[in-house]
Amino acid sequence: MARWQDPEKGLVSPAAFIPVIEKHYLTYYLDMYMLWEVVAKLRQWKERGLDLKPVSVNLAHEDFEMPNLVKKINDLVTGAGLSWSLIKIEITERGLSNNTSRLKEQIDQLRSYGFEVWMDDFGSGYSSLNALNDYSFDLVKIDMVFVRHLDDGQLNRLLIPEITKVAHKLGLKVLAEGVEKEEQRDFLREAGCDLLQGFFVQQAG
Repeated sequence: MARWQDPEKGLVSPAAFIPVIEKHYLTYYLDMYMLWEVVAKLRQWKERGLDLKPVSVNLAHEDFEMPNLVKKINDLVTGAGLSWSLIKIEITERGLSNNTSRLKEQIDQLRSYGFEVWMDDFGSGYSSLNALNDYSFDLVKIDMVFVRHLDDGQLNRLLIPEITKVAHKLGLKVLAEGVEKEEQRDFLREAGCDLLQGFFVQQAG
């Protein structure tokens, strides 16, 4: 996720500047800048002989309207001497509501190179299940809203294991976002989630 370190205001939340960038159709430039920064950092770590771990990069569906996006991503990663497995491409679920053959084709191209493509914020909109049918993904990220409301009744405790089962039957891995408590971690592990993300995991790691 992008953060803006302003010399006067300090750390600026993406909630403050991302809407402005989206309004002026500049998302592509920010996303490519973030990808470039990730690749540059991974290359530095590789040159220092450090053990490299994969990094996920978010792309907006608007990015895929730019010419030769997939080729630019592939050239950037391979030009840095990095493995495709080190970059995970995340696309938000809300960006998939407009089902286009062009987007599907480019996702397939990314995966053919060796990049994993993840669906971010699964369940945040109304088209998640359709998107699983329309696009080829490697992993779905269960939106943090599901995890945040685990204790607000039984619905989410029923839904998360079922979502996980369906994803696994489709050959997809499952990551749960927003893990902030030990009880959440234990439940999600029991539910079959392959990966966990959140403040508690980072602190406990």
